[in-house]
Amino acid sequence: MISRTLLIIFLILLLCSDLRGQLYQWQTYTNKDEITSLNYFAGNVWATTTGGLVRFTPALDTINSYIKSDGLGSVLLNFTTYVGDSIAYIGSRDGVLSKFDLKNGSFTNYMFQGRDGANIELYNADTTAGYLWIGSSIGIIKFDRVRNGGEVKEIYRTLGSFSTELPVYDVAIFKDKIYAATPEGLAYADYTNPYLLDPNEWQTKVLGVNDTLTCLGFDGTYLYVGGTAGLFSFTDIDSIAPALSPTTAIRVYDIERNNPTARMIALIRLFSGSSREIHMLAQGKVWADFGTYGLPGDQINSIVHRGLDDWVGTSGKGVYHVIDTLATFTRVPVPGPASNDLVGGGVTGDGSLYAVSRRGNLASVKNNVWTTITAPDVEKISAMIGDDGSVWVGTWGQGALQFFPDGTRRAFNGANSELHGPNLYSAEVGVINGICTDPSGRVWFSSYQASPMRPLVMFDPHDSLWTYFDHADGVTDSNVTCVAAGLGMVALGTQNLGVMVVRYGTDPFNHNDDTLKYYSRSVRLPSATVNTMAYDRDNRLWVGTPLGLAYFDAEIEFFYIVSLPEGVSSDVRALASDSRNNLWVGTTDGLAFISAGQSQKIAFTTDNSELVSNGIQSLFFDNSTGKLLVFTTGGLSILDYTLGPPDSTATVYPYPNPFVVQTGVAALLQFKISQRADVRIYTVAGELVRTTDVNKGWDGRNDAGELVASGIYIYYLLGEDRSQHTGKIFVLRK
Repeated sequence: MISRTLLIIFLILLLCSDLRGQLYQWQTYTNKDEITSLNYFAGNVWATTTGGLVRFTPALDTINSYIKSDGLGSVLLNFTTYVGDSIAYIGSRDGVLSKFDLKNGSFTNYMFQGRDGANIELYNADTTAGYLWIGSSIGIIKFDRVRNGGEVKEIYRTLGSFSTELPVYDVAIFKDKIYAATPEGLAYADYTNPYLLDPNEWQTKVLGVNDTLTCLGFDGTYLYVGGTAGLFSFTDIDSIAPALSPTTAIRVYDIERNNPTARMIALIRLFSGSSREIHMLAQGKVWADFGTYGLPGDQINSIVHRGLDDWVGTSGKGVYHVIDTLATFTRVPVPGPASNDLVGGGVTGDGSLYAVSRRGNLASVKNNVWTTITAPDVEKISAMIGDDGSVWVGTWGQGALQFFPDGTRRAFNGANSELHGPNLYSAEVGVINGICTDPSGRVWFSSYQASPMRPLVMFDPHDSLWTYFDHADGVTDSNVTCVAAGLGMVALGTQNLGVMVVRYGTDPFNHNDDTLKYYSRSVRLPSATVNTMAYDRDNRLWVGTPLGLAYFDAEIEFFYIVSLPEGVSSDVRALASDSRNNLWVGTTDGLAFISAGQSQKIAFTTDNSELVSNGIQSLFFDNSTGKLLVFTTGGLSILDYTLGPPDSTATVYPYPNPFVVQTGVAALLQFKISQRADVRIYTVAGELVRTTDVNKGWDGRNDAGELVASGIYIYYLLGEDRSQHTGKIFVLRK
C-alpha cells in the first residue's frame, strides 16, 4: 500500500512536472511565397501557400502566419473556405482538412485517405448548411460539419458519365445545384438530392475540346467556369455560353468566389501571350482588361478584390497589394527562409541561424528578424558553418562560395583555388557536393568529377593554404558524393566504390605518411553508393547509403550495419551526432533518433510529429542550445528535446518525475543534460541502487534486476566535464 504522505508528494510532483514532461518541442520556419489561393473573409485576406497559412489584416497592417506547430494539420495548402460563425476550413495536398476557430485560434484536423491508404488531395470546397462539399483527387466529398464534431457523410466517386474517381478541382453551390469542375468537363446535380451516390443522378456537360475545367466563380446572377481552353458563364446551365469571343483562345487561372459587388475578377492568359492578366467580369462577360499592373505576369495565379484594393498571389513572389485608383502595387513580404527546399545551414557563434536554399538567396534570422542574403542564381547542393562564423556553400557549376557575417562573399574555383571542375578547359566551374570541417577548423571539400582528378580538397583558413589528394595519393575515382572529417582522418563517399578513408596523422599537408584505402560491400557496407557520412564525438565514422546505415570499426576495418526504427526509409541522406553522442539520421521518409549504445530508436515523421517534411536533406546540432536543426524539402524544423543548453543546476533534471513502474510494463527514466554522464541511483539512506549512464537511462530496477519499491531516491550524475548534479526522484510502484 502507498502511504498517504507518499501519495500527497506524488500529486504535488505531478502538478509540477507538466512542463518537463513535454520532451519534444518543435519550431518551424517555412517560405510562404508560393501562393496557392487567396480568399477574403472576417475582415482579412487569407493566403494558402506551400509553407502554411497567412492572414493579412489590412485595417491593422498586420501579418500572421500559421504552421504545424500552431496546430495546423499541414503546410501544403490548397484552399480556405469560410462557413460563418468565425469558423473556416483549410484543405491540403496531403489529405488534411483543418477546422480553424478564429475566436480562440485553435485547429481541429481531419485526415482523408483513400481505399488504398493513400492521402486524398483536397482542391477546393463550398458550403451549405451543415455541410462542406470538397473537390478532391477522387471526386466530391460531402463532409458533415456537425455530426460527431465533423465526419465524412458520403463520397461521390462517379459523376454521371465521367470517369470514376476523376479529380474535382473546384466545386460551387449556385442556386439549387452543386457544380464540379473536372478534367472531362462540368458535372452538376441538385445538392439536396439524397441519392447522389447514384451516378445517374448527376448530369455532365463538355464545354470545350480538351478543356480541363479548373475554377468556378459566381456573383448574384452568373456562374463563371474557367479552364485550360476557355471561360464560360451562365445563369442557367441551358444558357451556358463563352464569356469571351468563341474564337479567342484563353486559359483561366482563377476566378473570384462570391464577390458581394457587381465586379468580379478573373486571371486570364491569351494563348498568344505569356502574361496572366487581370480582367473584370460583369453580366456574364469580360468587360475590362487591367493588364498586370506591372506585376510578374507569368507568376500571377490568384486574386481577391475588395473596395478599391486588389490582392494578387503569385507562384513564387508572394502576395502583392494593388491600389486600383493609383494603379500602384506593393509586395507584402512574409518573414522566413528564401525557399522551402533547404540544402543546409546552421547556427553561428553570435546566435544567427542561416538557411541555404537550393535556388535563389540565403536567409538568416536572429532575434526573430529575418534577413535576405543575396546569392548567385546557381544550384546550391551543400552547406556548412565555418568556425569563423562564415557560411560555406557548395554549388553545381560555380565551385564553393563563402559568405561572411558582414554581407560580403568570395568564390573559389579552379581559377583561384584547388577546386577544379569537371571541365579541364574552364577554370571557373566546379561541383562541390560536400563540405565539412575537421576538429582543427580546416575545411574539406568533395569535388565531383574534378579534372585533373583531385576529388578531395582541403583549405586551411588560418593561413589560406590549400592541399588536395589525387591519383598520386591512390585516388582512383572522382565520382564522389560527400565528405566527412574526423581527428587525423577524412572519408570520401563515392557513387560506386563505397568509402575512401585517408589517414593523414597530424599534418594533412604532408602526404608522405598518409594511407588511403577504399572500403565497400566486401566489408559489409550496405551499398557501394554512399549518400552521406559523419564522424561522431568518439571519432567513429557513420555512413548513410540508399540501403541503410552502418558505422566503421577502424581497428578491424569492418562495417557494422545498424537498423533504423520502423517508420522511416532506409535511404539515409543526413547524419549528425549531438553532445551526448546520440545519432540523428535523416532519410527520404523521416527522421530517426538512435541513442548512444543503440538502446533507444525513435522515428519522427509528419504523421507522428510536427516535422515539416519527411524529405530530410541536412542536419545540424547546435551545441549552444542543445537543439537539432532539420533542413528539409519543405522548410526548416527545429527540435528542442532532452538535452538543452550547457548544463546548470536549473537545467539538469530527470523525467518523468514522478516515475511510475510496474511489473510487466516497460518504463524508462531519462535525464535532461547536454553531455554524456555516468548515473548512480541511491536510496535516501545512501545505499547504492543502480549504476547506469544518461544514454541508457534507468528502468526502475536495482543492480539485481528487481523493481524498486515506492519512495524517494537520489540521483547523482557525473558529467564528462567532471561536473556533478544531484536531485530527487519520486518512484511510484503499482
